[in-house]
Amino acid sequence: MSLLSRNSPWLVVFILFAVPLGPMATDVFTPSLPAIQTAFSATRASVQWSIPVFLLSYALGQIVYGSLSDSWGRRGLSCLGLLIFVGGCLVAIWAPSVEVLLAARFLQGLGISATSVLTKTMTGDCYEGDQLKQVSGWITLLWGFSPVVAPALGGYLQQYFGWQACFYLLLGYGLLSLAVFSLIMPETSSDKQSLDLRSLFRDQMNIVKHPPFLLNVVVFGCSYSVMQAFNIFAPFMVQDLLGYSPVFYGHLALVVGFSFLLGASVYKVCVKKIGAEKSYSVALWGHVFGSVLILILAELGFFDIWAIVGPTCIVVFFSSFISSHCMATGIAMFTRNTGTAVALMSFLLIFLSVIVTFSFSFIHVSSQKPLAVVFILLSLTALVASMLEKKRQEPAAV
Repeated sequence: MSLLSRNSPWLVVFILFAVPLGPMATDVFTPSLPAIQTAFSATRASVQWSIPVFLLSYALGQIVYGSLSDSWGRRGLSCLGLLIFVGGCLVAIWAPSVEVLLAARFLQGLGISATSVLTKTMTGDCYEGDQLKQVSGWITLLWGFSPVVAPALGGYLQQYFGWQACFYLLLGYGLLSLAVFSLIMPETSSDKQSLDLRSLFRDQMNIVKHPPFLLNVVVFGCSYSVMQAFNIFAPFMVQDLLGYSPVFYGHLALVVGFSFLLGASVYKVCVKKIGAEKSYSVALWGHVFGSVLILILAELGFFDIWAIVGPTCIVVFFSSFISSHCMATGIAMFTRNTGTAVALMSFLLIFLSVIVTFSFSFIHVSSQKPLAVVFILLSLTALVASMLEKKRQEPAAV
């Protein structure tokens, strides 16, 4: 029993209510990483693993929930995911060690991936045409704006209340979302299908075997990993090495996040003016330029806020171009099984980011050089993969 019907004008409000929780859970606690390291007397790498561990379960969950929702419905799976997420928040708050905290982060990612994928699915269930485009635009805006604001909010929470405060915030938000989905939201799936795992697996394998798709995912994954690399390196550089407060770091993350939003807006203009392919090419080389600039400044002895944030904003600005292009390209490759392709693309790019962030968490940070090296590796890999992708372009068979 629910308070709303599928035709209610208020439905969109409650769908949008849950959208920011996923990106917020990813980024709101990053200003607390140095404090968590101190609280548990843990290694820096083990604390940094809290990001790739979350992303790993988040990626796996999207595949599971997306595949099951056509057969089991959206509402019940959303409630299940939110229950898991709330449990993960409680475990994080009372975690006695960094190992338990990592387990809590795994539960959080596994749980919140349900609303991440199912809010988009619910939108497709209930809206069509121009109305669907409008609602999708709002989802994209909230999805992009949340990780911009989250680190700034997390900085204040860390400064005045301690590292558990961000998990209390996520707990409260998760409980409110659970109440919305269990009491207010209707079941939006009107045509539940039988679950054919063999057919689903066959479609996924056909997509994965398409080389241009995989190369596109590599470019997309490198672009996506830039922000995650910043998240694991920057809190320690800004707070431990340069001596600034968590609030100050949160404001810096806000500036970097806005450069991503600015890039998304400028990309739309560039596509109209010079076309998508030229905009994409400029972005790939701009990505490389910003990455090399960080290293040049480091070699010249500049180690301050602007030597870190200025070039990072350039890299992130062009990452927004690349992400927008790769998402559109990945969807356009398949005229059938588009939903499966999108879910698989999301899983693969997040999984690639997990590998990147986990590998680079072992790097000791004493300046901005490690960040520069990571950015250069990611940007050059994206550039090479894009060149190979152009050579391998061919119609998809799926």
